[in-house]
Amino acid sequence: LPDGTIAGIGHFFSVNWLPEPGTYWTIVRVRPDVQRRGIGTALLQHMQAELAALGAHTMWLMVPEEAEQLLPVFERRGFRECMRTNPFVLDVAACPPLDLDSRLAKLGSEHGLRVSTLRECMAEDADWLDKVYALHAAVTREVPLPEKIFITREEFAEFAVQSPQALFDAFFVVRDGDAYVGLSFMQCNDETPDTLYQELTGNLPAYRGKGLARILKLLTIDYALRHGYQKIVTWMENNNAGMLAINLSYGFVRETGLVLLERPVSTSLQLPVGSWQQFTAESLSI
Repeated sequence: LPDGTIAGIGHFFSVNWLPEPGTYWTIVRVRPDVQRRGIGTALLQHMQAELAALGAHTMWLMVPEEAEQLLPVFERRGFRECMRTNPFVLDVAACPPLDLDSRLAKLGSEHGLRVSTLRECMAEDADWLDKVYALHAAVTREVPLPEKIFITREEFAEFAVQSPQALFDAFFVVRDGDAYVGLSFMQCNDETPDTLYQELTGNLPAYRGKGLARILKLLTIDYALRHGYQKIVTWMENNNAGMLAINLSYGFVRETGLVLLERPVSTSLQLPVGSWQQFTAESLSI
């Protein structure tokens, strides 16, 4: 602004967990008292130019569902809705019977698989960290909207193992002999001691169709029941039909979330006429 204060910010980073490079996450924030002046559009236009120079092909942007009035604004600028991601909350005490023991027995007798906690893996397997890290990276790339991506083994260990929120007995690993093929883990939070937070559930593609996802979900609910937690919170994407069905079948309730939008980098962004009178996109430093 003319007085030197910041009116808005924009930044982007590579979505480096996708198989094909060229998708970038873009973030735009404009101060409420100066919105509707074309500042956000100018920031997007500026980032578009930089992304084009980098050879990017797609921009991602998220809008809270509480602000759905912004969706037509972005649609006029070339964005389209790609998916929605929402928190789902389970009232643990209201969950239906789990039938866990029979499912675990069937998993072993029919498929030769077994489930261990991370604590058990740590005690039995000298290579547990390398295996869990590799499995987490592989499973994350199969999630429709990926969660945390850890570039290094050390980054993963800091989050999943060394964090004060880590729960080694709420981290379940499906094992096929010496191989780790599926996982599900939750963490706690001191600010909400009655709630567990689901970080990731999934298995390798070769092990789909064996009921692993449901068993892993039941193990997390069982852990919550046995340890006196009242709620489990998990985030789900609306294009992940299989996990949505499992969560809903056990009583998870959808809450307000986020809308993921995308647009080709090649699409031009037009500034509204007369809306950006004092500044140009080229003058913005982001």
